Order: sequence, then structure tokens, then C-alpha cells
Amino acid sequence: MSFENPLIETWRAGGTTSGFWLMSGDPYIAQQAAASGPDLVLIDTQHGLIDERSMTAQVGSVRLGGSVPVVRVSRNDFTVIGRALDVGAFGVVVPMVNDAAEAAAAVAACKFPPHGIRSYGPARVFIPSYDPAELNKVACIVMIETARGIQQAEAIISTPGVDAVLIGPADLALALGLAPDVPSERHAATIERIRAACAARHVPIGMVTDSGAEAREWADRGFQLVFHASDTGLIGRVAPAELRVARGQPRS
Repeated sequence: MSFENPLIETWRAGGTTSGFWLMSGDPYIAQQAAASGPDLVLIDTQHGLIDERSMTAQVGSVRLGGSVPVVRVSRNDFTVIGRALDVGAFGVVVPMVNDAAEAAAAVAACKFPPHGIRSYGPARVFIPSYDPAELNKVACIVMIETARGIQQAEAIISTPGVDAVLIGPADLALALGLAPDVPSERHAATIERIRAACAARHVPIGMVTDSGAEAREWADRGFQLVFHASDTGLIGRVAPAELRVARGQPRS
């Protein structure tokens, strides 16, 4: 059975995908997040409280909930990337990519020979095929967020096999010597430079946000991968507001 990755297909058609970000390792939360209707649910094994066992459970729960599982791996490593794909992720987000060589290594880890170096051993396949050619259709998304990555952005974006670029705004700010939560013209200009480079090369670009309003703003600017909510973010915003109401205080 032929398979087309819905994320890549949407990007190729010029569409935008909206994602839910998971920091906790609970499979029930993953299923509920998926059932809320996002195009993808990202399972964050870099900064989230998610080990390999909970990652495996969450990937299955996202599919059960009706969405597409993507894993942000902890590092750009052949084995780590392969494990995320072997348990059924439709793609990986690779953090802290510094140059074209590292981008090419991420791509190679996602693809079976002769297109890459991924070892064959898929343990659980939600892509409806065990054909390596079909399994190669996973999405390789690299993050530009380091000082060297900023310098080498055009080369990273031009790397064959990179399906999308994701900006981590906090690390990007730190790489520029800026505070991660204070607006800056330099920060904005760097993001625009990366966006323009992606547009020139027809590579989808994404932005990490934690609200629907922010996600919509970036989508209106041409970003094709946006994150509109996270599990910890929602608890942090909604729970205090509801507590204030319960105590007879203004919601905000």
C-alpha cells in the first residue's frame, strides 16, 4: 500500500500544520491531545519528562487519538533518531543543528540505504507498509537555534532531505546574546533572515509558540509548522485562572 506522509503532503500543497506539544510522559494526555484535533502531536524527549518507554506509549496513544506523532529527539544521533522512528513516529525534530554536515547526518539517520544509514528493524509501524521506500517518507525537521546554526542557516536549509526547519526562539535568543523572553529587533531580524532563506529554497519553516493567537500570527507570516498549545502551558495558564474564579476573583 502506498503511503504519503500527511505532514509533508500538506507542506508541499502550501498548507500549514498546527501541532500540540507534549512535555509530560503520560499516554492518556497524549491521546487526549491528539483527540483535540491537531495535525500533529510532538513528543519532546529533549526537554520533556519523557523517557524511551513513555515515548513509545505516547506515539501509540497519539495514533489512537487520531493525530500524527512526531518526536523531538534528545540529540542528533543515529541510534536515538532510529529508535523514535522504529516505534512509529511519522517524523523527528532534531535540535541544535549547527551546519550542513549535521543536517545531512540527521537526514541519513532517517533514511534506509542507499539513501541513508538507518538500520532496518521497525518495531511498530503506523505507516501502512514495511517497505523501506515507504518508511523513508518520514519527516526530517531540523532546528536552527545555535550561534553556528544561525551563521550556517542557508547551508542547513539547502541540505537535501531536510523536509522542514523549526526555530526554537528561546535558544535562538540566547545564541544571539539576548534574553529569551524580551522582544528584540535583532532577534526578529534573524528570524526573518531564516524565513526568507527557507522561502527562497521552498523549505517549510516552523515556529514554537504556546498559544493559538501566536500560532496564527506566524502562520499568517508564511510559517507552515506552528505549535498552538502544550500540556504544561495549558495547565500553567488555565489552572490559575480557574482557581481565581473559584475564589471569587477576576479570571486575570
